[in-house]
Amino acid sequence: EDVAAQLLLSLNETLLDHLQGRGNEAIARLERQRTQLPSTSFGFYHSLRLVAVCEAACWTGRLDWGRAELEREWPRAVHSGMLRVPSFASLLYVGRLRLLVNLQLRAQQTDATLQREIARMTATMSKVPGAKFNATVQSARLCHGRGDRDGAIALLRRALTEQPYAME
Repeated sequence: EDVAAQLLLSLNETLLDHLQGRGNEAIARLERQRTQLPSTSFGFYHSLRLVAVCEAACWTGRLDWGRAELEREWPRAVHSGMLRVPSFASLLYVGRLRLLVNLQLRAQQTDATLQREIARMTATMSKVPGAKFNATVQSARLCHGRGDRDGAIALLRRALTEQPYAME
């Protein structure tokens, strides 16, 4: 059994699970894969799995599970070198912000802690190549969730100008 190959495919498998409606299987596999990761470091495989966790939590609605995973793993990601690699930083930041926004949208009232985390993530992502677009899209989702459709549309229009490969 090639554990390294399975961990390398963690995010791809989760995206495929999403397309095929296999939420429970994705969660079970991600739980199993957590036990297969080195516990003394945080690197490439950990990053792919954490992005997959955020993705799976959002589409299955298992937001509390995703938040618990994020709270356990995020400090390790921050102290690793992975957030200094632009491609991984973008993936990790986008996954984390999307999960935080979903949690905020699910809440019956504004959660001040989530609001602060979202503001910090949005500010951080505005400095990461390719991530500013995603931060603005998530801000639009929050705006729409508050009932401000016009504000959400304005943010989405702005996001179009922030795309790394903006269309003319």
